[in-house]
Amino acid sequence: MEGMQSCNKLDLMFPGYKKYTAKTLCKIDEFIGSFSMNILAFDPYISLVSIIINILHIVVLTRKPLRSSSINVIMAAVAIFDVGAQLRPVQIAIVDIVNLFYPCVLQLDSYNQLISEIALETIKDYSRRCSTWLCFLVALIRTLVVRNPMNSNYERLTYSSTAIVFILIVVVFSGLFNIYQLFSYKIAEEEKFDVCFDYVKAYFRDYTQLFLKNNSRLLKLWNFVNALASFIIPSVAFPLVTIFLIRELLKADKMRRKMTSTSSKLKESRNTTKVVVYNTIIFSIVLFPIGVTMGFQYLFIEIKGITRIFEYLGFVFSMFFSANTMSHFIICLLISSQYNDTAKLLCTCCCCARNKNNNTSISLTRTFTNGVSTSMSPIS
Repeated sequence: MEGMQSCNKLDLMFPGYKKYTAKTLCKIDEFIGSFSMNILAFDPYISLVSIIINILHIVVLTRKPLRSSSINVIMAAVAIFDVGAQLRPVQIAIVDIVNLFYPCVLQLDSYNQLISEIALETIKDYSRRCSTWLCFLVALIRTLVVRNPMNSNYERLTYSSTAIVFILIVVVFSGLFNIYQLFSYKIAEEEKFDVCFDYVKAYFRDYTQLFLKNNSRLLKLWNFVNALASFIIPSVAFPLVTIFLIRELLKADKMRRKMTSTSSKLKESRNTTKVVVYNTIIFSIVLFPIGVTMGFQYLFIEIKGITRIFEYLGFVFSMFFSANTMSHFIICLLISSQYNDTAKLLCTCCCCARNKNNNTSISLTRTFTNGVSTSMSPIS
């Protein structure tokens, strides 16, 4: 690992710092680097479990009883993007496994391999940005609806058609960032010797001259704006919306206590608000450290060693971000009675359909057996 050798290059890695401080920062760099590499070994497994859980989450949320609510429609979109964000770690694991058992099957720096890598990394970046802003919209919509329960204008925010409009806005807004990103680099090639394939063309990404001009000013600006829109702004906005939402939930609870009776519709509305609150709190806890590390990374962009420390921290928090995508399904299952009932009904229907298929196959087998035995019986 490069970090293990950085203590021999203190002036290069930590310029401007005293020797003792530079050595201390170097040890921190080594420790965090080693820790992040070890913990990232579990990333593909977390991503695979997350994909399975989010697919189940999508299936439940798109059932007829749930898809009439804007919150559920947006949460289904979040789950779809969460699946997209987990594809890259799974692909890395598959390539590693194939390369372990069949070392000379894949050329790791081939053109097709590079294209698939670019495509999945673009999907991951795009999906995370969409997922983050859609989660923010869920919290914002619920806050406005709870705050203004008697206002018909805010009631429109609960319609599924409104959710589709918001999803399209986020999809287009996020897509603009990725279109710009695709112009930041080009595919280059070089000839090199490979143990399995002799002399081959190796393909890699390289930044375009436009982005490298003026001491990479445009590249730094792009990276900062991307971090700002994807992590830093949401990491600040999420806690604020969470505080407002909790305040409105407490006010709504006081109003309900004064009422002599509470309808099942009000109870379900309260459960929906709870789901949003818990999801928002967990998302804020996970997202805020990523935003902080991204922000500090660009504050110390001229100091390679400190930048790399924050990169390693970003890797760790990014894995926690992946693990967090599983929490939406669990929270909905534990809190929302409507979600729970829909999930149980879906499981019951699947079990009934399986039993029906089994009974049909048994019946056909018996009919076939009886037919054969009758045709082969002797004539009396």
